[in-house]
Amino acid sequence: MASPSLLQELLGQGTVRVSRLGAVALAEFRPLLDAGILLLERRGAGERLCVARPADFAAFVRKAYPGLSDSGPAPASPRARGLLASRNTKATKGTLGEPVLVRGVSGARVVGLDGLHDLGASERFGAFTFILREGASWRLEGERAAVGLVENLDAFLGLNIEALGPSLGVDAVIYTQGKLSGRVLDWLSSNTMADIQVLHLGDYDPVGLREYIRLRAALGARARIFLPPGLGKLFDDFASSKIMAKDGNQRELMTLVRMAMKLPADAQEVLEHIRRTNCGLEQEAFFLMSWPGLGPHPWRRSEAIF
Repeated sequence: MASPSLLQELLGQGTVRVSRLGAVALAEFRPLLDAGILLLERRGAGERLCVARPADFAAFVRKAYPGLSDSGPAPASPRARGLLASRNTKATKGTLGEPVLVRGVSGARVVGLDGLHDLGASERFGAFTFILREGASWRLEGERAAVGLVENLDAFLGLNIEALGPSLGVDAVIYTQGKLSGRVLDWLSSNTMADIQVLHLGDYDPVGLREYIRLRAALGARARIFLPPGLGKLFDDFASSKIMAKDGNQRELMTLVRMAMKLPADAQEVLEHIRRTNCGLEQEAFFLMSWPGLGPHPWRRSEAIF
């Protein structure tokens, strides 16, 4: 996509240096070059893009970039700005905010500008949600000063909240919808959450392990990965080689093996199980931790879920 300043220069002066154009902008202008609306001309040691038919080029710009000549205030929504600039909501990154879904024990609190919200009380509705915006001052508080990040929805919904503290050592859990967003990661890294420990509860495969390393890089020793009792037995009984057949997992595995000695001890333990079995284990195996010999667990073995 050509930059607004470059388009304005072409509209006003009728020419720009080709060296200022990227491959994407040149590809975008190719139909205009083919139609003779724009021309490439050799001038001195360089080449310039020139407007041969100004009226046609102006019509193209008005159609492709409807907001280019709009001098009013920009919309608050990044998606709306992309639509205004180029009829494409994905041309600009980001959103106005992000809903964060939380469950927690009685006494755990979400603290915002409007006061305290008891997570235990919100359990009767299922969960508590707040909107994380730029510069937000939301904070999680609790007896253990720790929060878990749950990757998959069934694992998040199936938690026995009363067992969070004794079994996981956390006051609350956040549903990450797969990969943790940059906005939530920035929030967890902020001064507001600087004294909160973070427990990663994800799939035990190379992609999930890489996500934990990303978290660890941002939070340091404040982050740790959940190592349930009997993890090796869970791998033996329920891990799948089909997970490792995915290209993303194979690429990540090779990367992890190369950096194995630099990984924290808990990540090395998970990597060893993956390499030993050549399999990945999905976190829904947590529901099977009530099987004989696997010890106490915080997940309900519920027929409503399985």
